Amino acid sequence: MTIWTTPQPIFDALNREFHFVVDLCADLGNNKVARYMPRESSLSNNWNGRGAAWLNPPYGKEIAEWTKKASETDRVIVALLPGRTNPPWWHDHVMKAREIRFVRGKVNFVSTDKKGTTAMFGSVIVIWGPWIKQSHPDCVSWDWR
Repeated sequence: MTIWTTPQPIFDALNREFHFVVDLCADLGNNKVARYMPRESSLSNNWNGRGAAWLNPPYGKEIAEWTKKASETDRVIVALLPGRTNPPWWHDHVMKAREIRFVRGKVNFVSTDKKGTTAMFGSVIVIWGPWIKQSHPDCVSWDWR
């Protein structure tokens, strides 16, 4: 099975800003932070805590489970997600975020077999947190380069 991972330059740019303490969805060998939760068991774990958490969940139909948990967690969570604005998970969970950064250009993901591919869709960085909820998220264009 091919596993796709966050491009290191994108993660590094966000890590300089947020100083991640945990990766909430890692597969063996692709964790971005020393402390991580395996993808298979992460959703059943408690995500509350101190320090910012990184999240790059599976992009299939199960993405709604990941975005729901992120939107309900008492911790800063920064996620790389597909910019799909029409599904219910977007409206129910992403729109509860503090900030949505629409990534300029398309992301070049890297697979476990070291092959890269450019996404066929736009990507967003979504930032949830335990601060006072606002009526709508701040939306910005983000160029990580």
